[in-house]
Amino acid sequence: MDMQLLAGVFVGILIAGFLPWPGAEAILIGAALLVAPQSLVPLVAVSTAAQMLAKTILYAAARWAPKYLPRKARAFIDQAEKYKEKRKTMAMILLASSSLSLPPFFDTTIASGTLRVPFGIYIGAGIGGIVSRYAFFAWSAMLINEIPDLGF
Repeated sequence: MDMQLLAGVFVGILIAGFLPWPGAEAILIGAALLVAPQSLVPLVAVSTAAQMLAKTILYAAARWAPKYLPRKARAFIDQAEKYKEKRKTMAMILLASSSLSLPPFFDTTIASGTLRVPFGIYIGAGIGGIVSRYAFFAWSAMLINEIPDLGF
């Protein structure tokens, strides 16, 4: 596998991880279309690591400097406050958010840091969801790449 491609994917997804709109998926799909099927596992692993690094930095920033968050983020956190003591519920919300982006993982990351969700729960649910989402996108790109050209 081309290490330059992996490095580019890592940097691109790392940057996309700091933005509140999707972009990492587009980078992952583009790279998955360029690599051999046996390279999908390292591609998903590198993509997951980059995304979780960015989100962990956001989590830490929200945990130790919540007063600097935008007003919209603080409003979302006020809504999430009711789940603070319910660890299983918070883990399920994080897993859904990281795998389906509903609610957006950016938002739940900020809320998790501010509400001081235990780091282990945050990381476990985040990695589990992102790996499943990225594996789905990479596998789908591989399947699309294998569709024969019908000459249209």
